[in-house]
Amino acid sequence: MRVLPDCITINSFPGPDRSISAKDIKALRFVSRKYRNRRVGEFLKELDLTEGRGTGIPKMIRALKSNGSPMPVFNTDKDRTYLTIEFPIHPAFLEDVESQGLEGSLDKSPGKGLEEVRKKCGGNAEKVFSIIKADSFIKTHEIASRMSLSQRAVENAIAGLKKAGFLMRVGSTKGGHWGVVEK
Repeated sequence: MRVLPDCITINSFPGPDRSISAKDIKALRFVSRKYRNRRVGEFLKELDLTEGRGTGIPKMIRALKSNGSPMPVFNTDKDRTYLTIEFPIHPAFLEDVESQGLEGSLDKSPGKGLEEVRKKCGGNAEKVFSIIKADSFIKTHEIASRMSLSQRAVENAIAGLKKAGFLMRVGSTKGGHWGVVEK
């Protein structure tokens, strides 16, 4: 799952069952009488983590229609090895963001604001900031490896960037990503 400024995407492996035709996928009709992981499904239902077999997508579509959200886009390959669902952002939210002047606050294009980062946070922070702007989902150990620094040095640079207001953490420590704040 990826949460981006303009959409949410979910990847699922494997993709939809072959009993669901490409025409049905396009029409947002996901009805299958074949259950691939019956025991897993029953276990998750007992834990109240799922509702039942085949009810998730129809319920999701009803909820999106009821609040006026755009319909999701479903993609799969001919071998049905994956299913990708993209949920575009609600138009009212876009209007709200534009009216508050926040549309550039999470700009991910590399190169912007680096001069100010250099002045406030130093050389390592500038490079760390540049890497995070290019990939907001990168992990600290990946940055450390790419820059040939210790993980602690990267964590210190990130702490300085957060303190100076250039970075913020969006979501959890393990599953979240970096929000780059343009000044």
